[in-house]
Amino acid sequence: MCRATGIARATIDRYYNDNVNSFDRKVLSSLCDFLHVSPSDLIVLVKQDDLFNLTNEELEKQNDRA
Repeated sequence: MCRATGIARATIDRYYNDNVNSFDRKVLSSLCDFLHVSPSDLIVLVKQDDLFNLTNEELEKQNDRA
């Protein structure tokens, strides 16, 4: 993926591990093009209050709906 997109491994790791504070448009676009998806397939908005109250199953269901 790194070679195909030109994105550094550390950057991909941050996106994969949800350690991104802001999304770089070029990186997000490259990832979407490589994976043949739209940004909404990669990013799910969860209110922080809800995040701590949901079980893993509930989070997965919410992600499936998005």
